[in-house]
Amino acid sequence: MNLKTIISNLNFEEIKNYLKNNGSVCVTNLNNNKMLVEYVYLGDDNINSLELSPKQQFKQIKSNVWYYKHILPQGINSCYWLHKNCKKFKNELDERRENSLLKDDYAKNKLYVVNEKGEKGFAYNFILPFEIPENSKTLNSKKYTIKSEVLGEDREVIITLPKNYNLEKNYKCLVLSDGAMWKYSLNLEETLNTLAESGKIDEYIICYVIQKNRNKELVFNKKFCEFLCLELPKFLSEKKLIRDNNNLIFSGQSFGAITALCLEMYFPNVYKTIISQSASLWTDENNEILKYFKVHKIQSKLYYSYGKFEGWFIKDKGKKFKNIIKQNLHCKFKIFGGDHNFISWREDLIDALKSIKD
Repeated sequence: MNLKTIISNLNFEEIKNYLKNNGSVCVTNLNNNKMLVEYVYLGDDNINSLELSPKQQFKQIKSNVWYYKHILPQGINSCYWLHKNCKKFKNELDERRENSLLKDDYAKNKLYVVNEKGEKGFAYNFILPFEIPENSKTLNSKKYTIKSEVLGEDREVIITLPKNYNLEKNYKCLVLSDGAMWKYSLNLEETLNTLAESGKIDEYIICYVIQKNRNKELVFNKKFCEFLCLELPKFLSEKKLIRDNNNLIFSGQSFGAITALCLEMYFPNVYKTIISQSASLWTDENNEILKYFKVHKIQSKLYYSYGKFEGWFIKDKGKKFKNIIKQNLHCKFKIFGGDHNFISWREDLIDALKSIKD
């Protein structure tokens, strides 16, 4: 039974109680790569649905009750993944995201997810991260504080060592922006270790960079790039986690993908491999990146990608950048199957690491 059918059979007070307990968003699995998202909004009879959501057309199904549904492309078994990892997790984007959700009291409450077996799980909100239970964090991780002279503040990173870590071995180091998301939401390290054990990717030391204010840090912030390119590699070297910069790989998504390109622009060839997924080139009002890379050859290996369903976001600048780099033998380009979200980026990141395996 879908959410619309449930709501249609209840009166207004029953609907309020139902949403209070279950939340106003439901996600169900359609097949291996798509999800059906249903949303209920309580308003009044005079609400214009286009004012509520220009992209998702709400339809009035009862007095004061509005509804929409849409299909969201996702990775394989992502509903099951959501169901298994739906512990509430707060991050710096919660308040901004909550305030954008139509001022709906129930949107802030709970999202429920129904997996392919019909099992129901609860989560905080679909677009927020979901924390992996503590007992699944089996790898050797440690949080460090770096005193950044460039930024004038302490910065936190989390370092995770591969299974069967050998101090004498020269490992690659994967540096990730939006580190809290990757560390606590997406179970990345366990997946990468499993893939490494089967020989599909190289073994990695993972360095999760914890953002304090991603909107400022990850969009053309030269000081933050200096932290990533000078202070962080020095710290990793002092901890004997890297022997030189040849094994440094940086990966960023959306705003972080802009940072990935800025690393090459401001401090070329520090990171020997750069992974830039769904770069928010719309933030580049002066076309700095396009102008720079038209003239300067990319010295690092670059993996650049965006999703099949995010043409609305990539627009012309993303395609122009693709055309600039396509003649460069060090660059790889891919259109992945998903949209602008971390679940899609997780699958694409794995493909990127497979493609750069030694």
